[in-house]
Amino acid sequence: MILIPAIAAAITAIWFGIGGVIGLRQLFRDLENRIADPLGNGMVTGGVSAADAAKFAEIEKKQNLNQPHK
Repeated sequence: MILIPAIAAAITAIWFGIGGVIGLRQLFRDLENRIADPLGNGMVTGGVSAADAAKFAEIEKKQNLNQPHK
């Protein structure tokens, strides 16, 4: 009677164990290849992160350079 749940538990533990090892390997591979953003430190000013504010400023600068002067 307890044999079937024990087999199911063993299969589940092995399944999650293999998936966990694969996931951890991928995590460390991704962390190794990560490009760090010095502005991505978690600061938020005016509801916008510092990294996003820098990107928005760069986009606005490009748009202002492409617009003809009146």
